[in-house]
Amino acid sequence: MTRPRAAACSSATGTRNGSCFAPCLADSDDIGPLSDLFVDIVATIHGSRLDPLPEGMTRPPDWTSYIDDVLATYDQVAASHPSVAPILRYVTWWAAGHRPPPVPLALVHGDCQPSNVLIGESAPPIVIDWEFAHIGDPREDLGYYNQFPVLPNLYWSDPERFLARYRAATGVTEEQLNPDVVDYFLIIGMAALYGQLVDAADAVANNHHPGILASYLINAISHQHEMFLSICDR
Repeated sequence: MTRPRAAACSSATGTRNGSCFAPCLADSDDIGPLSDLFVDIVATIHGSRLDPLPEGMTRPPDWTSYIDDVLATYDQVAASHPSVAPILRYVTWWAAGHRPPPVPLALVHGDCQPSNVLIGESAPPIVIDWEFAHIGDPREDLGYYNQFPVLPNLYWSDPERFLARYRAATGVTEEQLNPDVVDYFLIIGMAALYGQLVDAADAVANNHHPGILASYLINAISHQHEMFLSICDR
């Protein structure tokens, strides 16, 4: 796949020089071209070859085992934090029985959002903040971005355009990727961060002085539960 360039930013915003992706969104009257650029960047990540990746990066044996392991992460959180156990056990039960068709495992960024993309007018985009990167289901990045509350959200603005572009770039089918599948992978894509949220709440409750960020993270727990349950209860 040809690496995308950032011409969409300058044409959509009228800027002469390159910029961070987020200011381009804020300044644009038409975010459609920026949505296309973002999708192309994400698809390029997911099309990366896996063999050059670090040897220490876990390589799941197959798709089913990988999803099982992600759901087991929620089970572990439920065992460690009884206050959230009823919700998590319901969510993992539902997710285990409603798996979408598999796709090949790929490089997953893990914090997929426009703020982690730096773009310039004459150079390929640079993607930063790889601390959550792993090999998994690429649709996790789409599900994670689906819950991202910063506006404008490129997926929310036109889901059909966003997903059609991604399908065309990657070759996945509509059965493998549609709005319901993106919602499913909101659950899968939030597994690592959700564990951090409840750990932060536990630290505050037990006066472990986790810092200001922990109090900020706690606010997201009820929002995550609402999203999880809305997906499972359809």
